[in-house]
Amino acid sequence: MSDMSGESVLELDGVTKIYGEQPPVSALRGVSFSVRRGELVAIVGPSGSGKSTLLHVMGTLERPSNGVVRIGEVDVARLSDRELSLLRAREIGFVFQQFFLAEHATVRENVADGLLYSGVPAAERYRRADEALKQVGLSKRASFKPTQLSGGERQRVAIARALVGRPAIILADEPTGNLDSTTGASIMELIRELNAAGATIIMITHDTSLAGQMPRQIRVLDGRVVSDTTRDGGRRDCGVLVAPMDGAGGEARGAVSARAGRLQLKDWLRVASAGLRARPLRAALSALGIAIGTAAIVGVLGLSSSSKAGLIAEIDRLGTNLLTVEPGQSLTGGAAKLPFEAPGRITLLDNVQLVAYTSLMKEEKVYRNSMIPVGITGGLQVRATSLNLLSVLGTGVARGDWLNEGTAREPVAVLGSAAAAHLGVDRVFPDQHIWLGGQWFNVAGILKPSPLVPDIDYSALVGYPAAQKYLGYVSMVRGEAKAGPPSSIYVRTATGHEAAVQSLLARTANPEAPYEVAVSQPSDVLTARAAAAGAFDSLFLGLGVVALIVGAIGVANIMIISVLERRSEIGLRRALGATEGQIRTQFLGESILLAVIGGIVGVLAGAVATVVYASAKSWVVVIPVEAWLGGIVSAILIGAFAGLMPAVRASRTSPTVALRTV
Repeated sequence: MSDMSGESVLELDGVTKIYGEQPPVSALRGVSFSVRRGELVAIVGPSGSGKSTLLHVMGTLERPSNGVVRIGEVDVARLSDRELSLLRAREIGFVFQQFFLAEHATVRENVADGLLYSGVPAAERYRRADEALKQVGLSKRASFKPTQLSGGERQRVAIARALVGRPAIILADEPTGNLDSTTGASIMELIRELNAAGATIIMITHDTSLAGQMPRQIRVLDGRVVSDTTRDGGRRDCGVLVAPMDGAGGEARGAVSARAGRLQLKDWLRVASAGLRARPLRAALSALGIAIGTAAIVGVLGLSSSSKAGLIAEIDRLGTNLLTVEPGQSLTGGAAKLPFEAPGRITLLDNVQLVAYTSLMKEEKVYRNSMIPVGITGGLQVRATSLNLLSVLGTGVARGDWLNEGTAREPVAVLGSAAAAHLGVDRVFPDQHIWLGGQWFNVAGILKPSPLVPDIDYSALVGYPAAQKYLGYVSMVRGEAKAGPPSSIYVRTATGHEAAVQSLLARTANPEAPYEVAVSQPSDVLTARAAAAGAFDSLFLGLGVVALIVGAIGVANIMIISVLERRSEIGLRRALGATEGQIRTQFLGESILLAVIGGIVGVLAGAVATVVYASAKSWVVVIPVEAWLGGIVSAILIGAFAGLMPAVRASRTSPTVALRTV
C-alpha cells in the first residue's frame, strides 16, 4: 500500500461477546485480527454469523465480554464512556446501510454533524464538510435536504459524514444493501477511490461476490474468523501486535480522550430543537397546554394587580378624608333620624373643612315619563341636596350643569350616572325632562360616577327649596316649616385627622342620642374592595395550574414517544461520538425548550389580555414580576420534570439496539 502499510490502526485479540444469561448466546468467539493503515478490508459472512456484532465492537459501540480491542495503542476497555465517545468522534467514521440522515437539516449540516462531538469549532466543521462533499462529488447538493436526493446520493452524504473527521478507520455496514446494482457499483467505486487516497476502510457485507473484489477478505461464521485472505489467495496472520497510530502514542490519545468535546450554546440549541423542527405541529400542540396555563396565571395576576392599582389610584384621587354620618337605629329598633341642626354642629368641629348633606325622599319616585307603571322604579331614588355636594364628594358633572341658587328653587333635577343610564338620558338639552314626584322636572345635568358614595349614582338630585315647594318635603321645626331632616351628611376633614374627627361626629351630630348615629369612612369600602379584588384569583390560578399539569403530562408523553421514534437518531449520535450525558442533555433540553416556548407564548398572551382589558377599564396596566417570571420559571421546571425520565431513557438506550431501529 505505502510505507505506512505496517502500521496497525485496529487490533482485536481473543475478542468474545456473550449476550444474555439464560441461556447465554455467544455472538463472537475468540476473534483476533489486525487492520493496517490504508487497507480496504471486507468482513463477509451469512446473516447471523456475527458481522454486525463485530462491527459494533470494532466501532466501540459495544464492549467485548472478553479479549482486547485496540485502536492504535489505546485499549478501549480502559476508557470511560466520555473518553470512548471522544475516541469514536475523532478516530472512527461510520457508514450505515440506512443512511441515518436528519431530514430537517441540509446536506452540508448533516455532513458537518460528523464533527459535532469532536470539539471542532463550527466554522471549521463546515469548511471540512465542504471538502468532504467535494470529495464525494456532491458540492452542488450542499444546500439540499436529504429528501431531495436519490438513494445513491444519500449514501454519498453518509460517506462524506464519515470522512469529515479524517478518522483512522471507516466502518461501512452494508453500504450498498439498499441500492440498486448500478448505484451500488458507483458507491463501491467511490470506496475504492477513497481507499486509494489513503483511507482505511472496513466493509461489512454478506455479498461474497462483492467481498471478492476487495484486496482482503475476512470470513466470519458462527462468531469465529474462519479465513483471512488477500485477493491473490495469500493468508494473513490474525494476531499481530503492532505500533501506535501516526506517532501519537497511547498516552497522548488517552489524554485527549479525557477532554470530551463539549457543545457550544448555539450547537446545543440546534441539537435540542432538532425534534421540534422536525415535527413543528406536534411541538406546537404540546406547548399549547403550557401556554394556556401560563397565560391564565399571568392574566389573572395581571388583571388583579391592575384592578387593585386602579382602585388605589381612585382612592388616592378621591382621598381618604371623607366621612359619612347617617341615622342608625333607636333603642326600640326603629329607624332613627338625624337632627336638623346636625350639619351646622359638625361644621364647628376642629379639622372639619367641608360639610354637605342630602335627604332621601323615600316616597318620591322618578320615571322617564308619566306612562311608566308606578311599580317599575328601577331602584332609583330622589334626594334633596345641599349645593356644595360635588366638591365634598370629589366628583363632577359629565354633561350639562349642576344646581345653583336659582335652579335649586325650581323643578330642576340633576341625574346620577346610573340613574341617567337607566332612564335613557344620555345628553342634556333645554326640553329634556323626567317625571318626578308626579310632575315634570327639567334635567339640568348628568353627574360623573361617584365611587365614594355610589348611592348618588342611582339618584335624581333636587335642591332643598324645590323639594319643599314642589315635593312637599316639609317638617315643622319650632313652628317653622323647613325642608325635611338630612339622611346623610358628608364631612371632609383635614388629612391625617380622620380618626380624631370620626370619634366626635356621633355625639356632635346628636348629643342626646349618639348611639343612634352611624359614622363610616367610604374609602374603607374601596380599600376593602381592592383587598378583595383577588378573592377569586385562587380559583383561576388553580385552573391555570391544572392546565400546566395537563401540559406537563402532554410534554412528557410527547418526549417518551419522541425517544421511541428517534432511536436511530440516538444510535447515530452515539456513533458520531455523543456521550450518554450529551444524549440525556439533548432530550432534557428539548423538553425544557418546548416548555419554555409554551411559557413565553403564554406570558405574552396573558400580558396582551391584561393590557387590552385594563385599558378598556381605564386601569393602570400592572403585570407583576412574579407573574411573568413565575410563568417562565414554572415552564422551565415543568419541562425539566416532564423530560427527565425520557431523557434518562434515551441516554440508556443501547446504541447497537438503536441502530437496528429504522
